[in-house]
Amino acid sequence: MRDSTKITRRGFLKVFGGATLGLGVSCLAGYGYVFYVEPHWLSVERVDVPIQGLPRAFDGFKIVCLSDFHLHPYTQIDFIEKVVAALNELIPDVVCLLGDYVFEGADSIYELAPVLARLESTHGVFAVLGNHDLWTDAAVVRSGLESVGIRVLVNDSVLVRVGDEVLVLAGLDDGWSGEPDLSLALEGSPQEAPVILMLYEPDFADQYARDGRSASRYSGTRMGVRYGYPVSAGLSGQNMVANMTTG
Repeated sequence: MRDSTKITRRGFLKVFGGATLGLGVSCLAGYGYVFYVEPHWLSVERVDVPIQGLPRAFDGFKIVCLSDFHLHPYTQIDFIEKVVAALNELIPDVVCLLGDYVFEGADSIYELAPVLARLESTHGVFAVLGNHDLWTDAAVVRSGLESVGIRVLVNDSVLVRVGDEVLVLAGLDDGWSGEPDLSLALEGSPQEAPVILMLYEPDFADQYARDGRSASRYSGTRMGVRYGYPVSAGLSGQNMVANMTTG
């Protein structure tokens, strides 16, 4: 079940139909759309995600996913401030930040991170890194996020508890430029607990779905192109609210 709410800036409205950028559109027009239109447009998509074996304590658990910030030169900090304020109104249980915080320079994270620190959730804000973060300086980006209390998961995981029940939130290194290792990420995790997997590259989501060790996967996008449900969430495209339900 899906329900979409559009939040616009500068009067721009667009209706989602699950389509990617049209192949018939010229390269120049596509470039302009990705870099000058989408950075000023936010779509919030609500999705119910049935998970087999999900503990009943987590029924209706709300995950907000956000990615592809690409701060400067195309996305500006005032827009991200509005995004954060809007997402806080959703009252999430967990916030997943799915990578590509910077674009040209890693130092942009020191402007972005204090704004992301305003995100509010019951069980915390967690992050993975994307290809642009690694291409600029992964250590700087990670340090910037961690300096404001955002836990960065690079082949690592945390346990989220509701009452006596638990689920695993795992995060992988970037699939193209890093060294993702799901076994390492899940090391020491309770085998019976469902695993929610965070990764940047959507190209690898199907691979991890076939692996069978994760119950649900959430990823970023690639240059504004929307990928298939339920693994895609991007500031330059869509931001997803996943309500987990017992399967």
